[in-house]
Amino acid sequence: MKIEFSGHAIDQLRERPRIGRSMVVGTIEDPQEVLPSFRGRRLYRKQLGEDILEVVTIKEHGKIIVITQYFLEE
Repeated sequence: MKIEFSGHAIDQLRERPRIGRSMVVGTIEDPQEVLPSFRGRRLYRKQLGEDILEVVTIKEHGKIIVITQYFLEE
């Protein structure tokens, strides 16, 4: 399935230089956990080193749209 980034997600990539586009795509394509979220969104999670990357997505028109991405705080 095609993966697109929202304007907000692209802005967040610039503000969070530790997170690369390939890390986000890799998390969606090979997650360790997928959770439902509000308003039909899905949360994809993957352990990357000592951090857990969470990617918030929504499926629209046969595409996965990345809304935002961040490392979870412990």
